[in-house]
Amino acid sequence: LTETVRIGPDPGRTISGQVIDASGSPVPGAVVTWQAQGLAAEYYGFGGELSAIPDLRGGPARMSFLSALNYPNPQRVFGLDPMGVGLGGNYASRLSGKIQIDTAGVYQFGLLAHRGARLTIDGHLVAEAQATGADAVTATDSVNLTAGAHDLEVTHFESGGAAALQLLWTP
Repeated sequence: LTETVRIGPDPGRTISGQVIDASGSPVPGAVVTWQAQGLAAEYYGFGGELSAIPDLRGGPARMSFLSALNYPNPQRVFGLDPMGVGLGGNYASRLSGKIQIDTAGVYQFGLLAHRGARLTIDGHLVAEAQATGADAVTATDSVNLTAGAHDLEVTHFESGGAAALQLLWTP
C-alpha cells in the first residue's frame, strides 16, 4: 500500500483531498480527515496603549497556529515578542480551538498574562487575569467538564513590557 499526501499552503486548520487507488482513480466514498492539535491564532494591532481586552470584530492583521500556549517570559528572558506576533507593543489576540476531555470531572485551569487575558470554555468564562503592574499575573478556577470535545478560547491583550501568556490545566 502506497500513500501519497499532497498538502497545499494552509493556515493550519483544514486539509482536504481525495483518496486514489494504485491506478490513480478516486476511491468512491473515501474520506480524508485531519484535526490540528493546538490553537488558531488571530492577532490585531493597535496604535495606542490598551488597558482592557478590546473589541476584536473585523479582520485580524495576522493569523497563525500555535501548538501550545506556553510563553511565561519572566524578566523578558525571551524578549519583547516571545510569541512572534510582530505587531509592536500594543496588540490583542484571539486563540481558539478545542480541548479533548477523556474523563469527565473537575479540571483546574491557570491563565497567566502580562497585561490581560480571558479564558472561556463552551462560551462560559472560566478565568480572567488582569495585571496592574509590570509583572504577569495568574488567574485560576475550576470547571466541571463532561467527556468529549469542548470549545476553548483565550482572548489576550498586550501593551508594552515583558509579553507573557500561558495556559495550564490539571484534572
